[in-house]
Amino acid sequence: MNNKFTVVVCDDNKENRDEIKKYVSNFFSSKKAEYEIKEYTSGDELIGSLKEEKNQINLVFLDIEMPGINGLEVKNILCDDEKVERIVFVSNHINVMQDAFGMKVMGFVVKPITVDSINKWLTHVYNVYSQAVRVDFGNNRVRATEISYIQADGNYTKIALNDGTVSDLMHVSIINWIDELGDSFVRCHKSFLVNMDYILKIKYKELVLTNGVVLPVGRKYYNELKDDYSKYLVNNIKGRLGWGE
Repeated sequence: MNNKFTVVVCDDNKENRDEIKKYVSNFFSSKKAEYEIKEYTSGDELIGSLKEEKNQINLVFLDIEMPGINGLEVKNILCDDEKVERIVFVSNHINVMQDAFGMKVMGFVVKPITVDSINKWLTHVYNVYSQAVRVDFGNNRVRATEISYIQADGNYTKIALNDGTVSDLMHVSIINWIDELGDSFVRCHKSFLVNMDYILKIKYKELVLTNGVVLPVGRKYYNELKDDYSKYLVNNIKGRLGWGE
């Protein structure tokens, strides 16, 4: 619910950190967007800071080879932290790309760093959060990207955010939400609409979200859900690798 963009830069090389920070600052300044950059010199320092972090971290630029805990190990910890939304690796070690993939990993910046390689991912994050559908949530407005699922109760629905917050019932039908929200939302049950960004795994009668919530899967929705989610994963992987650009 915070309109400020938060970007983390984690790299043991000061020159790399300064270069990324410069590009991030120039990008958001050109958009006249409020932003904050946090920098860390090691994975241990970044992980240690998460306990005190209260804001959502929209994007982490993460080096792979660092003293102490390496970037791949840091990635595994970040993927389990609800405050961290997206990760981009910064490295010249292309051979570890397969190990680097994860639920929140968007892609890679290959060193030497260029303004275009950084702006590519900043543009993606900016578009997702600035142009996303916003919906009423109590006294606040939230982005559709923050919604993990919507549950119907007759002609009423309630919204559940990925952080576990659930709204009161509102007089909006699930059909109305299907028309309003983006393609990342799919029906998994007559009473549930789920955001595929947060699906961890799908079983025959239920699915599990990244925050541990389990939702029912209706028999009539199972095949279409599997097909839509498979297409979603393929498109995500293509985007990470830059295919079709």
